[in-house]
Amino acid sequence: VQRGAAIPAGAEIFGLRLKFDSMWSLARTTRGRGENRPLRLSAIGKVALSIELISSTAVAVCVDGRPSVASEYRTSRSVVIGTVIGEQSLPKTEDDYFRDGTLYRVKTTKILRGAIAPTMGIFSENSSGRFPMDLGHEYLSFVYAEDGRLRADNCGNSGLLSRSSRILQQVQKLIKEQRD
Repeated sequence: VQRGAAIPAGAEIFGLRLKFDSMWSLARTTRGRGENRPLRLSAIGKVALSIELISSTAVAVCVDGRPSVASEYRTSRSVVIGTVIGEQSLPKTEDDYFRDGTLYRVKTTKILRGAIAPTMGIFSENSSGRFPMDLGHEYLSFVYAEDGRLRADNCGNSGLLSRSSRILQQVQKLIKEQRD
C-alpha cells in the first residue's frame, strides 16, 4: 500500500462487509438479503476494529493491483536471483520520504534482466509496503530504484525462489521471446 492510500470501502472483517460512511459510522450488510443494520460499537470495539482493519487489510490491499509478470518484467530496473547475506536497520530519512526499515544485502547469483552489482542493497520500509526477506534464503526479485534506493514491490512478483517456479518460467519465456 502506498503512503496516503485509504483502506477501500467494502473491506471484509470477521465475515462482515463494511461500508465506511464516516470514521465510525458503519453499516453491516446482511448477505443475501441486502438489508442494512447499524453496527453499534463501544470505544473498546472501535479500537479493536481499527487494529483489525489496519493489520488485516493494509498488508492485503495493493492500491494499483498486482502486476502481471510481463508488466513487472518490463518496468523493473532489474530482475535477479540472489541470496540474502546481511541486514541492517535504517532510520527514517530526514525528509521523511522513507520511514525506518531494513536494508538487506543480497548477493546476486543470476541476473535475468538489467545490470546490477554482484552485491546490492534492497530496502524494505517498515510500513504496509514492506518486503521482508530472511537471511540465507534465495529470492527472485524484481528490483526498482526509488529515490536512490533499490526496492522490491510487495504487491509484485518478487518472492522466495523456492515458491516462484511458475514466475521464473514466465520470466525465462520473456527472455527467450526478446532474443527471437
